Amino acid sequence: MRWTNYFEHPGDNRYYVFSFAEEAEAEAFRSRLEARGIAFEAHHDVAEREPYLFGVHRRFFKEALHENHLVKAATRSKFIPVAGLRWLLLVGTAAAVGLAVLGFFRSAQAQGGWELAVEGGWLPAVDALGAATISAETDSVGRPYLGANWTPTGGSRFAVRLTHPLNAAWRVSTGLTVQRMGANWDLAFEDVDGIGNRTGQIVESTIRLRGVRYRLPVLATTTVRLTEQQRVLAGAGLGADFTPSDVFAASSTQLDSAYHDVQVAENRTRLWNVPLLVELGWEFRPDGATGWNPNATGSHAIRGVYLGLHWSRELFQTRWGEAVWKYQLSEQRTRLWMNPTAVAFVLRLTLS
Repeated sequence: MRWTNYFEHPGDNRYYVFSFAEEAEAEAFRSRLEARGIAFEAHHDVAEREPYLFGVHRRFFKEALHENHLVKAATRSKFIPVAGLRWLLLVGTAAAVGLAVLGFFRSAQAQGGWELAVEGGWLPAVDALGAATISAETDSVGRPYLGANWTPTGGSRFAVRLTHPLNAAWRVSTGLTVQRMGANWDLAFEDVDGIGNRTGQIVESTIRLRGVRYRLPVLATTTVRLTEQQRVLAGAGLGADFTPSDVFAASSTQLDSAYHDVQVAENRTRLWNVPLLVELGWEFRPDGATGWNPNATGSHAIRGVYLGLHWSRELFQTRWGEAVWKYQLSEQRTRLWMNPTAVAFVLRLTLS
């Protein structure tokens, strides 16, 4: 069984054959080969399961394979074609993971006088709060220009918290936070002619990326009483951030029958980072003072509601971005370091 749509020519090993089942895919592949100046032979064999065949010499195989991947990326169907089923699978998986995390923290809470809380948050993309655009450009002598603007678009977070009251004024907390961040890469690259000479024409393109990180915070928090049921909370501490993978996306732009390929990536220099954490918020307890008594039990299903502003800054530079532009044999790339500061508006519900 053959798993790919390309194979070595059975009668002449100097050539590779690319096969397509759909005419639209075949025509897209033909156009990309012609734009790249790759010589090929085309054949239509109705007896084949994939009747549209293209023969490419071995010395052009790498370039042709790249074009083949781009065609498949643009035309392939989704693994789960029905949008409702995709969302159902995503929600079901998230619910299963969430229940497992809640079960773990409830087990820990039941053993040692800890309070359990869940929280959701919004991370705005505001320059004044640290979400500023970062720019980089490369304009080497004799090579095309490439500029990139990395602009945060905000994100969201979900967390499970365990809090242990030490006394009426102090508490310590830990937990697990899942944070999702997005950014736009605005690229500007210079067009070149068929032999690679700079034309001076600037072409713009935008690619969106989203990444996920996990955080284990450890904080010390003090409280200031406003009324019997209200407190102001201020906390500080450190965390451990884990970024599970790099993020990558690619795109292609056609100019005068020529294809320009651009790709961006947000990478890690290490798996983990240490953020400095600062929190300030207001909390309301329906049970009044009993909510701050480690030995007291309340009668409400939700023992506390918290609204806060959370700030974090990574102590090490571990995330960097790269933009790459390619056209035939021409290539240009530029790099930048990602912004290490984030601010979140948080709503927290203390459950028990």
